[in-house]
Amino acid sequence: MEDLSGLLVVMVVAALAGLARAVVPARLVPGPVLELVAGIALGPSLLGLLVVDDAVRTLSLLGLAVLLLLAGSEVDPTTLRGPTGRRALLAAGVGVGLAASLGAGLAASGVVAGPAALLLAVTLTGTALGLVVLVVVDAGRAGTPAAQAAFVGSSLGEITAVLGLSLLFGMGGGGPAGRATLLVAFAAIAVVVLAATAVGARVPPLRRAVTAGPAAGAETAVRLLVVLLLVLVVLATRLGFEAVLGAFVAGLVLRAALPHGMREGPVLPSGLRALAQGLLAPVFFVAAGASLDVRGLAVDPSAAVLVPVVVVGLLLVRTVPALLRTDLAPRERVAAGLLQAVSLPLLVVAGTLGQESGLLDGAQAAALTLGGLLTVLAVPPVALRLLPVPAPADRSSPAAVPLAKEHV
Repeated sequence: MEDLSGLLVVMVVAALAGLARAVVPARLVPGPVLELVAGIALGPSLLGLLVVDDAVRTLSLLGLAVLLLLAGSEVDPTTLRGPTGRRALLAAGVGVGLAASLGAGLAASGVVAGPAALLLAVTLTGTALGLVVLVVVDAGRAGTPAAQAAFVGSSLGEITAVLGLSLLFGMGGGGPAGRATLLVAFAAIAVVVLAATAVGARVPPLRRAVTAGPAAGAETAVRLLVVLLLVLVVLATRLGFEAVLGAFVAGLVLRAALPHGMREGPVLPSGLRALAQGLLAPVFFVAAGASLDVRGLAVDPSAAVLVPVVVVGLLLVRTVPALLRTDLAPRERVAAGLLQAVSLPLLVVAGTLGQESGLLDGAQAAALTLGGLLTVLAVPPVALRLLPVPAPADRSSPAAVPLAKEHV
């Protein structure tokens, strides 16, 4: 039987991080940060008490899949309609342009190679929507216009970054044009899956099967959702894309397919949320921390310089477009932009994919993650001080809080 000692250490670390979350306010230090930092401390780069073996690696891969599933399920397409959606799309376009310009500048200056600069530009367009919602809801500021603008902008940021990573790491033939064609094909298949899922969600017997309560419905709902996840992950990988695309789209499909009255708040079955947050996602973050080459940053100045580059890049790419929002007061524009500059999970994913593909070395991947860690720790307190305190009715309004805290 395979030795599970490595997995035991990971789960002990995850359990201790969970206990720490009960003491440390989430708006100050979100749970994934605790898990990632613990993995770094116990990993080979520092104390050497944790080694990522096959058992941990397998669960970590599943954790990555459910993490992207959670991210996709957080994105509400209805928020992208109307004037708010148009403003968010314009700001997103400006952000993409800034990210591309920054990437080109880094490549021209020799700070990083061309392909690595492209990867960095893609990751700078992303935002940790789940973490943004977590800190804002925990602080009771979700009812403010700036917070709602940050939620919509963060949704677009996640979509942009996942699509960019899929095109960058897609293994389909024909270069970028061939990958774009395959991406369109995958989108068409996803629409078919969405239609089939939506029809199934409205068939009375099937709807009763997944909403009949914990004893009868929760297990069935989890099984069906895992099938949906695996179908899109397998399709994405068969077409030459990374599994992250299929997992993210599965979350999008889930939210879009549900009847309108079931889209408010958490859309994942409670059983799957418990499995994701209690086991799979913590394993992913602890294992990701243990895999970081932190020592390499100390001996490689060219990699270490990427840490401030990532922080400044996120602030520029995500904050400057928000300053164009004429529908918000100046303080609110800054607050919305700062919240959108909070990024961590996608940077961890990008660093992992970049290292596996050879675009980044271990120290550079660590720099991406550490830059994201700094934004999570330093940016939210500043942004929250700029957000006005909403009226009591707004704080508790379901419309003002699109997601529950469990979605992180």
